[in-house]
Amino acid sequence: GMVILTTHQPLPGAADTVRRLALTGGEAGL
Repeated sequence: GMVILTTHQPLPGAADTVRRLALTGGEAGL
């Protein structure tokens, strides 16, 4: 899930989503 952070953000809100995923564990959110 961390790859998404460094690759690209398709949507403006994706940044917040990715942050939440990263904080919660990344893969757990997916």
